[in-house]
Amino acid sequence: MNITTLTDYQYLQDLATSLALGGKKRRLQVVMPDKLVTLIDKTFPHIDRSTLISQAFTDLLLHKHRINNPDLEAWIAEEQYDLDEMEVYLRSREKDV
Repeated sequence: MNITTLTDYQYLQDLATSLALGGKKRRLQVVMPDKLVTLIDKTFPHIDRSTLISQAFTDLLLHKHRINNPDLEAWIAEEQYDLDEMEVYLRSREKDV
């Protein structure tokens, strides 16, 4: 596993979390069958299609990365565990001061 793969995976996870907060950077035109657009609008009436498609593609790319390299999820979990441990440690030190 190389660092580029890890960086891409982490970026996609961050993007999946923050899609609703940020603006779009590039424009993409997508052509879909009318029936599919109708079903999307009916199923998700209060979500704009751009956000919905961005979330779907982000999830798809994350899924592909997980299939291609199953170690990624373990690496991310370990990183998060280390960060959580550091936060607990720092909070306990703040209480002692």
